[in-house]
Amino acid sequence: AVNRALRAILPRAARLGGVLVLFTNREEMNRAYAELEAGLRESGVVPVRQEEGLRVEAEHAFRTQRGTALFGLRSYFSGADFPGEQLVCVVLVKLPFRSPNDPTEMERAAAMAARGQDPFREYGLPVATLDFRQCFGRLIRTREDYGAVFVLDRRLMTFPQFLRSVPRCRMFRGSLEEAAEEALGFMEAWDKRRGAAEGKRTK
Repeated sequence: AVNRALRAILPRAARLGGVLVLFTNREEMNRAYAELEAGLRESGVVPVRQEEGLRVEAEHAFRTQRGTALFGLRSYFSGADFPGEQLVCVVLVKLPFRSPNDPTEMERAAAMAARGQDPFREYGLPVATLDFRQCFGRLIRTREDYGAVFVLDRRLMTFPQFLRSVPRCRMFRGSLEEAAEEALGFMEAWDKRRGAAEGKRTK
């Protein structure tokens, strides 16, 4: 389902600028990249992947080549700045919950439970909500920025905290085809209007 969504979104979105595809698991990211790379290149997308020790190289390609889709991990949820057409679309494959099997997370959960606290409600969910909000922040950095965020995780509707955490924006819920048409159609129309406005200013 994820690969089907990325095939529908990336070629069209990348014609307008850079696309950031965010994963919470390296194995899932590598698998999706391997399965999609050839087809994306044939459709005109430049796919790059965050590899261990090669983040600078991936970011350079993303900043300098229009139409690049960067497959990245949690470190890109915050701290990355890609203004303007460097980034016009973010695809969040899964909500950014921390892995419950991580030793650090297991130790924290056990300590909180011992104190009578709810590890998920009092830590896991608030932290994931903050990461989700920061994910939105990758897209809109200046008043001139625009774009779309696709969330491919159905759990989004289970936890209203996520949507309440982000600035007011146009939201659409529907099938993959409906959502892609709604969001990408909006982006293309906005890009066309902006191009027309810039053309008038240069005359």
